[in-house]
Amino acid sequence: AIVVPSHYLKSILMMWGIPREKIIVIYNSFEVPKERISKEEARKLLSLSGVVVVSAGRLVPWKGFNTLLEIFPQLENSMPGIELFIAGDGPEKESLLSYRKEKGLEGKVHFLGQIAKEKLWNYIRAADVFVLNTSYEGLSHQLLETMALETPIVTTAIGGNPELLTEKEGFLVSPNNKEQLISSILKATGE
Repeated sequence: AIVVPSHYLKSILMMWGIPREKIIVIYNSFEVPKERISKEEARKLLSLSGVVVVSAGRLVPWKGFNTLLEIFPQLENSMPGIELFIAGDGPEKESLLSYRKEKGLEGKVHFLGQIAKEKLWNYIRAADVFVLNTSYEGLSHQLLETMALETPIVTTAIGGNPELLTEKEGFLVSPNNKEQLISSILKATGE
């Protein structure tokens, strides 16, 4: 048998010629955050206010962080005082930092680097919305953790993501679709 973490990946293996009956789907497990603090407590702990958007992942092209930076000014027009926090590191870090500087987004778009899981969970708890603009995902541990923290999600309708989310948890958009991302973030934050 071959074990995969989503029906999406099962369909990929079947396209490669592996018989359906040999493929078993077992969704990823994840560590459930044990500490339960409220959104308000997390915001106080991190000294955050206003509209808070959080994203996390490896800083690589298929995670779409560049698009988040590109749409930020439009989000800011609708939600003055909005801040974007991106946790993670990777090969695109320098180009993303250069873009942030070029567009004058320092103080509004924050790169947290690699942070401890517990600290990331506090940022996610404090957020109005968690955004994962990825163009590839087998089954995201990050989305599972964010759902456990009960923070609204905007992510892409690719890979295993549609197997996780319903309208209760968030919004599914096309990868790097700026209009859909903006609209869904505004809806998720109540704007």
